[in-house]
Amino acid sequence: MPIFAVCSRNALHKACVDTDAGFIASLRDGERDQSGTTACIVVIDGTVMYTGNLGDSRAVVCRGGDAVALTTDQKASSPSEVARIVAADGFVINNRVLGYLAVARALGDAAFKTGPGQPELVSTHPEVTEVPIDARDEFIVLACDGLFDVLGNQEVR
Repeated sequence: MPIFAVCSRNALHKACVDTDAGFIASLRDGERDQSGTTACIVVIDGTVMYTGNLGDSRAVVCRGGDAVALTTDQKASSPSEVARIVAADGFVINNRVLGYLAVARALGDAAFKTGPGQPELVSTHPEVTEVPIDARDEFIVLACDGLFDVLGNQEVR
């Protein structure tokens, strides 16, 4: 893998982990704040788009008039996320982490995090994808579930 690919992937991971750590560190001692947010990041590095996604925000590229998803929602109902949550000694009920949170990855949500080096019920680590830029790419839409709960990928193009 080329060095720029490693750097872009690592930068996306580090940005999310560092942002989460800074937010949680800003809480008062012992406070387990439940506020949090999803995140969707696109980095264009030469001829490649790298995406980092936490939660149910989404990136979609309009390619030759068609919408192409660049990310996958990390909802607590996803089988791979359920397996990760269970492995971290948690559970999913009613498609929610511990019955409360619908997303399986997010910034903040300190009440669902155990601390550095330990498995997290709600992960800080983004799903990172790498997609070659195509000459037919027109624009990218980055939006949260507020848009994508109402419109499908093809409707936002």
